[in-house]
Amino acid sequence: MNIIKTTPISVPHSLRIFTIDQVLSFTSTGGKAFLNPASEAIVSEEDVIPGTLEVADQPDETGLYAKTYSFRIRGVNLNRTQRLKLLSSQWCIILYADESGNERVGGSRDWPLSFSFRIADGAYQCTLTGTGIEPDPFKQ
Repeated sequence: MNIIKTTPISVPHSLRIFTIDQVLSFTSTGGKAFLNPASEAIVSEEDVIPGTLEVADQPDETGLYAKTYSFRIRGVNLNRTQRLKLLSSQWCIILYADESGNERVGGSRDWPLSFSFRIADGAYQCTLTGTGIEPDPFKQ
């Protein structure tokens, strides 16, 4: 059994989520990712409760990396619930700052992430999941 190690991110995480359709260009090479979004993020750091981001990015026995990003969003309301429902029907890419403050990119056009959420304790518990062939690259 493969146990995925999660890393809580305690520094300001600058989390932003874009749909694949929002990304004009994306390239990843040598551990660096170049991303050009066409519009503002669907979810931004203003939405996310600080200190709630946890990242799991571990290889399995086949060499693929299982990726999970969990976090909480404040302010349950009808408009935000509808926006998150829409996001859950699309493929995503996440930008976040890791524990060292480096900006990282999770997901890509070839290996996008799926979004899900539930309401618990007066906030949204959100999760992005997917797979990839390498650890999350650094954003350039």
